[in-house]
Amino acid sequence: GEVEQYLDTAPFERYPLFRGVYHPNPEKSTIRQVGTFKGIIRVCESDPRMGAQLIDMRALQAPQKFTVRLYVVSGKNLQPTGGGLSDPYIRIRLGTQYINDTSSVQKQTLDPAFFKSYEVETTIPGPTSLKIELRDWQRFLPTHELIGSTTVDLEDRWFHKKWQGIKTQKTSDEILMLEPLEMRNLYSPDSAVAQGQLEMWVEILPTNQAGNKPKSELFGPPEKKFELRIIVWKSKDVPKHRGINLFNKVELQGFKAKSTDTHWKCKGGAGSWNWRMKFPVTFPVKSPLYGRLNVQMWNRDIISSNDIISEYAIDLYPWFLLAYHREDSVFPFQEMKEAKARQAQLQSATPVEDEGEGDGEGEE
Repeated sequence: GEVEQYLDTAPFERYPLFRGVYHPNPEKSTIRQVGTFKGIIRVCESDPRMGAQLIDMRALQAPQKFTVRLYVVSGKNLQPTGGGLSDPYIRIRLGTQYINDTSSVQKQTLDPAFFKSYEVETTIPGPTSLKIELRDWQRFLPTHELIGSTTVDLEDRWFHKKWQGIKTQKTSDEILMLEPLEMRNLYSPDSAVAQGQLEMWVEILPTNQAGNKPKSELFGPPEKKFELRIIVWKSKDVPKHRGINLFNKVELQGFKAKSTDTHWKCKGGAGSWNWRMKFPVTFPVKSPLYGRLNVQMWNRDIISSNDIISEYAIDLYPWFLLAYHREDSVFPFQEMKEAKARQAQLQSATPVEDEGEGDGEGEE
């Protein structure tokens, strides 16, 4: 989740500032929001300087230079801006500072893996609204459409006692500085529904201390190359009225579909191909969608267009993941068959308790 959910409250209050004249008729009303007041309002019976302070007033009255580091791991469940897949990249704003990192673009995915880190300077108190946007990169358009954004208020974090507590943990030998990993919702001005999530964390360090803790570089899991091998063996019981000149198409997401030859005039719907196909796969893939294998059977028509007979989708992503962690070959159908056999063996070995017939009434 988001750190704000844990902090529960903010150290400062916010009130919108308006200008103009209100009128019940919206067309005649000139009132509009022109800003936000951020501060603390207290009603005290005694001098507030003598009691417990809500925040560190000395730090609030003495602006200090800070180094802010943003670590972006990945985006999750992004909503496409134009249907299909997107090409998301990262854009950052903090005060007048602006980072438009088009080098972070991840092509054709709704679950981009970024593994990027950024560093900016600021003053607290000062310009501390850190806005992170994901934009959909468009090669031939001057503007790149907003997918969604999230904003982190650095002042609220730095002056919050809970934030200082969760980022500092003591061990027997040293004090560890930790920043929580967040999964922040992304929003767009056109919708109140989250447009996806951003996996990230933020470091806030006094600039005079930042040199003692260099910025970390993020790296994703190492790429490993595999080969997907498929054998299209035979078919059976294909209805005659659906076709007798049978061939198959196999498509792995991200690759051009491959076809078998045609078995002409199949008898009894029994086609035979013994056709082998190979697809090179580099893992991790951009999205689980790239582990989807589509298998189609077609009827070859010489005069008119070919007709599709049936289609089936196989989710190979878990098997790709298993091969990646094993660093070895995986045979999905063989492993599923063996797993069913083991399950059946366990069930047959489990003793079944006899259940008495009836409800027990009338027994002697």
